[in-house]
Amino acid sequence: MADELSLLPEHDWPVLQPFWEAANRGELVFPRCKHCGTWHWYPTYMCRECEGELEWVSVAPHGTLYSWVVVRRALVAEYREKVPYIVALLEIDDAPGVRFVLNTTDMSCEKKLYIGAKMQIVFERLSDAINMPRCLLAEPI
Repeated sequence: MADELSLLPEHDWPVLQPFWEAANRGELVFPRCKHCGTWHWYPTYMCRECEGELEWVSVAPHGTLYSWVVVRRALVAEYREKVPYIVALLEIDDAPGVRFVLNTTDMSCEKKLYIGAKMQIVFERLSDAINMPRCLLAEPI
């Protein structure tokens, strides 16, 4: 657990702090422009479309699988015990234009994944400060 935490982004970085605070409550949030309504990920200080102010908005923890990869060789020592694992790229259903990268909860879905599969986002408690979003296949095959 501590090894994985050493590889996480800083949860107290001001731009990302609202994301991690919401995740700690088991809530998924993304920034949306107050002026034009454009959703953003990765967060910035202002809207890339109109330079408007961003607000963090709660969304349902569902997405559609855009792509994925099965990692079979660890690139860093901290992940040697974790391979193989799946890294998924989801399009978030309630946040048009947002693509979000996260790991799946287990390898059992490897042969069942397909582009367009419905995915559920869940949270895994890694520490008092980090409740990590993960995903799992939402539809039975």
